[in-house]
Amino acid sequence: MPGSVTYESRWTSVLRWLLLVALVASAVFPPGHGGLIALVVGELPVVIALLHFASWTRWRTALLGLAVMYGIAYASEFLGTHTGVIFGQYAYSTTAIGPLVGLVPILLPLAYFSMGYAAYLVTRTMLGNVRRRLGGLELALTSLLAAFVMTAIDIVSDPIASTLLGKWTWIDGGSFFGVPVHNFFGWLGTTFTFFVVVSLIVNRSADVALIERRRSNGFWWQPIVLYAQFGLAVIVNPLNGLTGEIYDSMAMLALFVMTIPVIAAGMSIRQSWAIADSR
Repeated sequence: MPGSVTYESRWTSVLRWLLLVALVASAVFPPGHGGLIALVVGELPVVIALLHFASWTRWRTALLGLAVMYGIAYASEFLGTHTGVIFGQYAYSTTAIGPLVGLVPILLPLAYFSMGYAAYLVTRTMLGNVRRRLGGLELALTSLLAAFVMTAIDIVSDPIASTLLGKWTWIDGGSFFGVPVHNFFGWLGTTFTFFVVVSLIVNRSADVALIERRRSNGFWWQPIVLYAQFGLAVIVNPLNGLTGEIYDSMAMLALFVMTIPVIAAGMSIRQSWAIADSR
């Protein structure tokens, strides 16, 4: 992480920052829950995550990572909607998240990718292992922690998306503001699975040589900002006039839970600065 050396063109980094600024602005001032603008804003995290992944490794690996996360997420959602085993008994709205294929919104696994990549990079930055190969127990524990970091996003957003906005419906409700606790263990298992696979993918020799490259510190802040805006979008709801038990509770939960990995990852970067300056 330390150092000022970078191996990408400046415009690529500037482009990601511009997209991140637009994304954060849309989190603070949401464009609404329908229409073309909302659709474009909704897919911005996917574009940012893919661009960053390709710069961290290479395009071939980034696209493979996208395919892996998409495939595992879709398979889990397909089994979930048809059996109730993974997340509990639920059904998606036919209009709220785009067209359904096999009862699953075709765009939904893309959200898993953007949230997953952000959570994965935040976790590896936090642990200080983002620039080297992972193996054995460290790979498993890093993947597990990343799964918890990502599941935090669902914990603070699911009650709003389902109970209030009706994007999906829990057939029998649940004890967590209408969401079954079963759902969060499903998220933990699904995300742990694709984090293990992605870790194995970037462990290949050609990719390890790429992730070991020294980058500007701003490069490592970008996935942190990407992750933070998922929580920010929930935190600002009461400030935008969306009040009530669920909005207020989720805002408080996001503030106290999702800021922990953000601060920890930021401190890891600052520590790398101190080490670099002492050399």
